[in-house]
Amino acid sequence: MKRRLLFVATALLTATTTFASAQSDTLTVKNPAQVNVINTDTTCIISIQGKEGNPDFSYRQVIPLSKTTPVLINESETEWNFKMPFFSSSKSQTVKITEVKLVKKHRWENASPQLSINLGLFGVGYVASLNTPSGMHTEMFDSYEFLGPRLMFMYQPRMSRFSYGFGVGTNWKNFRMTDEVRFDREPNGNTVLTNYPEGAHIGFSRAKVFSWTVPFEVKYYMTDKISLSASSIVNFNTYASLKTRYTTPEGQGVKELDTHLHQNPVTVDFMGHLKYGALGLYVKYSPCNVFESGKGPKFQSWSTGITFGF
Repeated sequence: MKRRLLFVATALLTATTTFASAQSDTLTVKNPAQVNVINTDTTCIISIQGKEGNPDFSYRQVIPLSKTTPVLINESETEWNFKMPFFSSSKSQTVKITEVKLVKKHRWENASPQLSINLGLFGVGYVASLNTPSGMHTEMFDSYEFLGPRLMFMYQPRMSRFSYGFGVGTNWKNFRMTDEVRFDREPNGNTVLTNYPEGAHIGFSRAKVFSWTVPFEVKYYMTDKISLSASSIVNFNTYASLKTRYTTPEGQGVKELDTHLHQNPVTVDFMGHLKYGALGLYVKYSPCNVFESGKGPKFQSWSTGITFGF
C-alpha cells in the first residue's frame, strides 16, 4: 500500500513539475512512513512524512487543479503498470484507472490566502435615542435607519475561519418625535427643543443625518453559511436636516424644513452582525453625540434591524 501511494504522489509531482518548467525534477522517497494526498476544489496537497534513514523527513507541495480537467490515477498490484510479451508473472496484475472527483471543502479550508471584493449589505432598522434631555421623546418604532450599499475588501488567511476587511458605504439615521416637543433651528444654526404653537394638531418632528461610512470588520465563519462579525464604523456626517409637520388651530397645514445644521462631523459606531446566507441581524451602538457640543441637544443612539445582500 505504501508503494502504491508513493507511486501516485511521485506521478503527480513529476507531471506537475514537467508542466511548469522545461527541466523536470523527480522526488524519490524510499520507505516513507506516511503519504497523504488531499484533493480540494482547486488544489491537490501532497505531504510525505519520514523516509528510510530519516524519520524526521517532511515534504509538502500544493498543486493547482482545474475543475474541468479530471485527475487520473494508475493503481496496480506491483510497481509495474505494463506486461512483457511472452512472459507471465507468478502474481496476477491488474491496472485500474480512477477519476478522482473534487470534494467541496469548507469555505475556510483554502490552501492559500484569499482576497475578495463584495458589493452589497443593504439594511433597515429601528433607532432609539439614549441619554436624551428632559422633554425629548423619540419613538424607536417611528425612528429608523438605512444601511448600504457597501463595498467591502476582505482578506482571509490560509486555512482560517477568520477574515478581515474594510470598506466604504452609506448610512442615514432618522430621529422622530410625535409628542409636544419638536426640533427647531435658531438663526445661528443651533438646534433646540421647543413646543408646538398652542392648540396645534401635532404631526411629527424629526432630525435626519446622512453619513459616508468606513467600516473595519472582523468576521468569523461558524459554518459555511453562518458568520458572526464585529465592526467599528467611522461615520463622516456630511448632511443633516430637520423636518416638522403640524396643523394650526385654524386648520392650516404647516411644514418646516431646515438644513445646514451643526451635526457632529465625525462619529463612531460599533456593530455586531449575525448572518445566515444572504440574510442577517445586526445591533449597532453609537457613543457619540449627534450634534456638536453646544450646538444641539445631547443624545446618543443604538439601533437594530435586518440586512440582506452578499
